[in-house]
Amino acid sequence: MNQTTLHLIFSPDAWTKAKPLVDVNDQVLLLQDAVYLVAKNDLGLNCKQIFVRQLDMSARNIHPAADYIVIDDTKWVELTTAAHNLISW
Repeated sequence: MNQTTLHLIFSPDAWTKAKPLVDVNDQVLLLQDAVYLVAKNDLGLNCKQIFVRQLDMSARNIHPAADYIVIDDTKWVELTTAAHNLISW
């Protein structure tokens, strides 16, 4: 059974609040204005899986400074349904 927590991060401020609670085995998905964090590689976390929504990056003309997993909405749904816990920040 999958015990993964998926953290949906919607802004840089939300990331500041969520960061102390993200476990190394959790998954993080950056959405909306949170995608600005990948332009500077400003996450400061050794989380195994950090995903970034392609549509939000494109809308903001953001290009990741490091290797993040860029996903579409179909993959977002897959991550959501596979996660044991889902937390929106």
